[in-house]
Amino acid sequence: MGSETRFTPDPLIAAKVGKGRRLVSNTAINILQSPTALLIQLFLTPFILGNLGRSAYGIWALTASVLAYMPQLQAGLNSAVNYQGPQRHQKGDLAGINRVVSTVFAFYALMA
Repeated sequence: MGSETRFTPDPLIAAKVGKGRRLVSNTAINILQSPTALLIQLFLTPFILGNLGRSAYGIWALTASVLAYMPQLQAGLNSAVNYQGPQRHQKGDLAGINRVVSTVFAFYALMA
């Protein structure tokens, strides 16, 4: 039982290696996701068009487009509340907080 030195890995280095692997795997998955979605859409479009008809397919495509943009709209509105809320609270502007929150709530209610 002398003075043995044990190697203990640095947790920061281990975290960097884990993040690097995760970055590479996430990047690869994101690169593969676009062509895969395109192929699925190319095969699915004739099937949906044949079953729904042209006018119903147009409504289907419009609905899908609107729903595809919903996360971006929601992220912007959440950011607006997170930015405007504290600023107006600091100024003591309770009416301003109510306007911001009411506007976001009304938009979400219309989109639901």
